[in-house]
Amino acid sequence: MARGRCGRCYRNWRKRELRNGTFVKIGNVPRPLLDRLLEKTTPGPGGCVIWTATLNNRGYGTIGEGGKGGKTVYAHRASYTLLVGPIPAGLVVDHTCHNRDEACSGGPDCLHRRCINPQHLEAITSEENVSRSSASAMNRTHCINGHPFDETNTYLRPDSGSRQCRQCSRDRGRTASLNQADEALRRARAARQAVKR
Repeated sequence: MARGRCGRCYRNWRKRELRNGTFVKIGNVPRPLLDRLLEKTTPGPGGCVIWTATLNNRGYGTIGEGGKGGKTVYAHRASYTLLVGPIPAGLVVDHTCHNRDEACSGGPDCLHRRCINPQHLEAITSEENVSRSSASAMNRTHCINGHPFDETNTYLRPDSGSRQCRQCSRDRGRTASLNQADEALRRARAARQAVKR
């Protein structure tokens, strides 16, 4: 059934409508990118407008540009382009709301990566973007797991100068050792089962 008609009746009706020039195709009508962008958001903390649809593996919102074969773009870049203007060549779009939030630990779960509020977006050079994120990281008082960055718990990498949490390093090592022990135990049990048969 199409438009309340059986297949044969629909085909005959469609032919007549096409001949008369009155046939209107339903569905697949492209909707403006801005409409699709704004309907997939929700208000967030600090005036952020949080993207609620598809995210990539790094936590950034993505949206299809539309049309057949349209490419996927970052939602915050689409927002900037539609509401502010074109992104100048050689510049990237930075989330200024992330730079202001000292409590944010960053990473794929960071809400600021999903913010598409054009007032929180700024076109800057890649170097400036890295500088801002490094400065933000150096101002953090705790690691992503909540351990303090103090003299006893902080390791400065000699190659990059970045900080690492000693407690998290110990936890990772402990987890790896336990996983190895579990694997050895599983193999020993499997070998005993094979001997019993």
